[in-house]
Amino acid sequence: STDSDTKSTTTTTTKKAVSTKKSTETGDDSGSKGGGIISSPFGGGSSGSSVGMIAVYIDIVLLLTVVIILRRAYNLRKLRGSVNSSDKSKAIKSCYSASLKYLSLMGIKENENQSDYKGLAKIIEKMKSSGFSEESSSSFEFLSENAISAYFGNNEPDEMISSKCKAALDQITKETSKLLNPLEKLGAVIISNLY
Repeated sequence: STDSDTKSTTTTTTKKAVSTKKSTETGDDSGSKGGGIISSPFGGGSSGSSVGMIAVYIDIVLLLTVVIILRRAYNLRKLRGSVNSSDKSKAIKSCYSASLKYLSLMGIKENENQSDYKGLAKIIEKMKSSGFSEESSSSFEFLSENAISAYFGNNEPDEMISSKCKAALDQITKETSKLLNPLEKLGAVIISNLY
Protein backbone atom coordinates (compact mmCIF):
# COMPACT_ATOMS: atom_id res chain seq x y z
CA SER A 1 0.00 0.00 0.00
CA THR A 2 2.87 2.38 0.68
CA ASP A 3 4.30 1.51 -2.69
CA SER A 4 1.04 2.38 -4.48
CA ASP A 5 0.71 5.68 -2.50
CA THR A 6 4.22 6.67 -3.56
CA LYS A 7 3.47 5.90 -7.23
CA SER A 8 0.26 7.92 -7.16
CA THR A 9 2.01 10.90 -5.49
CA THR A 10 4.83 10.77 -8.04
CA THR A 11 2.36 10.60 -10.93
CA THR A 12 0.35 13.55 -9.59
CA THR A 13 3.51 15.63 -9.04
CA THR A 14 4.77 14.80 -12.53
CA LYS A 15 1.43 15.79 -14.13
CA LYS A 16 1.48 19.14 -12.29
CA ALA A 17 5.04 19.82 -13.41
CA VAL A 18 4.22 18.98 -17.04
CA SER A 19 1.08 21.14 -16.87
CA THR A 20 3.00 24.13 -15.48
CA LYS A 21 5.74 23.70 -18.09
CA LYS A 22 3.18 23.66 -20.93
CA SER A 23 1.44 26.84 -19.74
CA THR A 24 4.81 28.64 -19.50
CA GLU A 25 5.82 27.58 -23.03
CA THR A 26 2.51 28.65 -24.61
CA GLY A 27 2.38 31.98 -22.76
CA ASP A 28 -0.69 31.05 -20.76
CA ASP A 29 -0.55 32.88 -17.42
CA SER A 30 -3.51 31.07 -15.91
CA GLY A 31 -1.26 28.85 -13.77
CA SER A 32 0.80 31.70 -12.31
CA LYS A 33 -0.18 34.25 -9.70
CA GLY A 34 1.55 37.42 -11.21
CA GLY A 35 0.20 39.54 -14.08
CA GLY A 36 3.43 39.88 -16.10
CA ILE A 37 2.22 42.77 -18.33
CA ILE A 38 4.90 44.25 -20.60
CA SER A 39 4.22 47.86 -21.66
CA SER A 40 4.86 48.94 -25.23
CA PRO A 41 6.42 52.31 -26.00
CA PHE A 42 3.20 53.50 -27.66
CA GLY A 43 0.79 52.00 -25.18
CA GLY A 44 -0.32 53.04 -21.76
CA GLY A 45 3.00 52.37 -19.99
CA SER A 46 5.17 55.09 -18.49
CA SER A 47 7.46 55.34 -21.51
CA GLY A 48 4.41 55.81 -23.75
CA SER A 49 3.15 58.70 -21.68
CA SER A 50 6.57 60.38 -21.69
CA VAL A 51 6.77 60.12 -25.49
CA GLY A 52 3.29 61.64 -25.66
CA MET A 53 4.26 64.47 -23.32
CA ILE A 54 7.37 65.24 -25.39
CA ALA A 55 5.19 65.41 -28.51
CA VAL A 56 2.82 67.82 -26.73
CA TYR A 57 5.72 70.06 -25.66
CA ILE A 58 7.12 70.09 -29.19
CA ASP A 59 3.69 71.02 -30.55
CA ILE A 60 3.38 73.87 -28.03
CA VAL A 61 6.84 75.22 -28.91
CA LEU A 62 6.05 75.06 -32.63
CA LEU A 63 2.71 76.81 -32.10
CA LEU A 64 4.34 79.59 -30.05
CA THR A 65 7.02 80.03 -32.70
CA VAL A 66 4.40 80.41 -35.42
CA VAL A 67 2.44 82.90 -33.30
CA ILE A 68 5.59 84.97 -32.63
CA ILE A 69 6.53 85.02 -36.33
CA LEU A 70 3.03 86.00 -37.46
CA ARG A 71 2.69 88.67 -34.76
CA ARG A 72 6.08 90.13 -35.68
CA ALA A 73 5.24 90.19 -39.41
CA TYR A 74 1.90 91.89 -38.71
CA ASN A 75 3.41 94.55 -36.42
CA LEU A 76 6.29 95.33 -38.81
CA ARG A 77 3.86 95.64 -41.74
CA LYS A 78 1.65 97.93 -39.66
CA LEU A 79 4.66 100.10 -38.67
CA ARG A 80 5.87 100.37 -42.28
CA GLY A 81 2.36 101.19 -43.46
CA SER A 82 1.94 104.05 -41.00
CA VAL A 83 5.42 105.46 -41.67
CA ASN A 84 4.87 105.31 -45.45
CA SER A 85 1.33 106.70 -45.29
CA SER A 86 0.18 108.93 -48.14
CA ASP A 87 -1.03 111.36 -45.45
CA LYS A 88 2.26 113.21 -44.85
CA SER A 89 1.21 114.52 -41.46
CA LYS A 90 0.33 111.01 -40.29
CA ALA A 91 3.61 109.66 -41.70
CA ILE A 92 5.65 112.24 -39.76
CA LYS A 93 3.76 111.54 -36.53
CA SER A 94 4.29 107.80 -37.05
CA CYS A 95 8.03 108.31 -37.62
CA TYR A 96 8.23 110.27 -34.38
CA SER A 97 6.26 107.64 -32.42
CA ALA A 98 8.41 104.86 -33.87
CA SER A 99 11.61 106.72 -32.98
CA LEU A 100 10.42 106.94 -29.37
CA LYS A 101 9.85 103.17 -29.36
CA TYR A 102 13.39 102.55 -30.64
CA LEU A 103 14.84 104.94 -28.05
CA SER A 104 12.88 103.21 -25.29
CA LEU A 105 14.81 100.02 -26.14
CA MET A 106 17.87 101.91 -24.87
CA GLY A 107 16.05 103.07 -21.72
CA ILE A 108 15.37 106.56 -23.09
CA LYS A 109 11.76 107.43 -22.34
CA GLU A 110 9.66 110.22 -23.77
CA ASN A 111 8.42 113.15 -21.78
CA GLU A 112 4.67 113.25 -21.18
CA ASN A 113 4.35 116.62 -22.93
CA GLN A 114 5.27 116.26 -26.61
CA SER A 115 5.53 120.01 -27.16
CA ASP A 116 7.99 120.56 -24.34
CA TYR A 117 11.38 121.61 -25.74
CA LYS A 118 13.00 121.00 -22.35
CA GLY A 119 11.90 117.37 -22.63
CA LEU A 120 13.40 117.22 -26.12
CA ALA A 121 16.72 118.55 -24.79
CA LYS A 122 16.70 115.88 -22.05
CA ILE A 123 16.07 113.10 -24.57
CA ILE A 124 18.90 114.35 -26.80
CA GLU A 125 21.20 114.54 -23.75
CA LYS A 126 20.28 110.95 -22.82
CA MET A 127 20.89 109.85 -26.41
CA LYS A 128 24.40 111.27 -26.35
CA SER A 129 25.19 109.69 -22.97
CA SER A 130 23.85 106.33 -24.25
CA GLY A 131 26.30 106.32 -27.16
CA PHE A 132 24.22 107.76 -30.00
CA SER A 133 26.12 109.81 -32.55
CA GLU A 134 25.64 113.50 -33.18
CA GLU A 135 23.94 112.58 -36.47
CA SER A 136 21.30 110.48 -34.68
CA SER A 137 20.72 113.20 -32.10
CA SER A 138 20.25 115.77 -34.87
CA SER A 139 17.94 113.36 -36.70
CA PHE A 140 15.77 112.97 -33.61
CA GLU A 141 15.69 116.74 -33.07
CA PHE A 142 14.59 117.29 -36.70
CA LEU A 143 11.99 114.56 -36.35
CA SER A 144 10.66 115.99 -33.09
CA GLU A 145 10.32 119.52 -34.42
CA ASN A 146 8.44 118.34 -37.50
CA ALA A 147 6.21 116.07 -35.42
CA ILE A 148 5.30 119.03 -33.20
CA SER A 149 4.44 121.03 -36.33
CA ALA A 150 2.36 118.11 -37.62
CA TYR A 151 0.49 117.82 -34.31
CA PHE A 152 -0.23 121.54 -33.92
CA GLY A 153 0.14 123.01 -37.43
CA ASN A 154 -2.63 123.54 -39.88
CA ASN A 155 -0.56 123.07 -43.02
CA GLU A 156 0.06 119.73 -44.71
CA PRO A 157 3.82 118.96 -44.72
CA ASP A 158 5.42 118.46 -48.11
CA GLU A 159 7.01 115.30 -49.54
CA MET A 160 10.56 116.49 -48.88
CA ILE A 161 9.95 116.91 -45.12
CA SER A 162 8.24 113.52 -44.94
CA SER A 163 11.18 111.85 -46.73
CA LYS A 164 13.68 113.51 -44.37
CA CYS A 165 11.67 112.29 -41.37
CA LYS A 166 11.78 108.72 -42.74
CA ALA A 167 15.54 109.07 -43.22
CA ALA A 168 15.85 110.35 -39.63
CA LEU A 169 13.92 107.33 -38.37
CA ASP A 170 16.16 105.00 -40.41
CA GLN A 171 19.25 106.60 -38.82
CA ILE A 172 17.87 106.11 -35.30
CA THR A 173 16.77 102.54 -36.11
CA LYS A 174 20.18 101.51 -37.42
CA GLU A 175 22.13 103.10 -34.61
CA THR A 176 19.84 101.62 -31.95
CA SER A 177 20.44 98.20 -33.49
CA LYS A 178 24.21 98.68 -33.20
CA LEU A 179 24.00 99.81 -29.57
CA LEU A 180 21.79 96.96 -28.32
CA ASN A 181 23.48 93.86 -26.90
CA PRO A 182 22.40 90.51 -28.41
CA LEU A 183 19.87 89.76 -25.66
CA GLU A 184 18.27 93.22 -25.95
CA LYS A 185 18.19 92.84 -29.73
CA LEU A 186 16.41 89.48 -29.36
CA GLY A 187 13.84 91.17 -27.10
CA ALA A 188 13.40 93.94 -29.69
CA VAL A 189 12.70 91.30 -32.33
CA ILE A 190 10.49 88.91 -30.34
CA ILE A 191 8.71 91.14 -27.81
CA SER A 192 8.72 94.66 -29.26
CA ASN A 193 8.61 93.56 -32.91
CA LEU A 194 10.73 96.52 -34.01
CA TYR A 195 13.27 94.60 -36.10
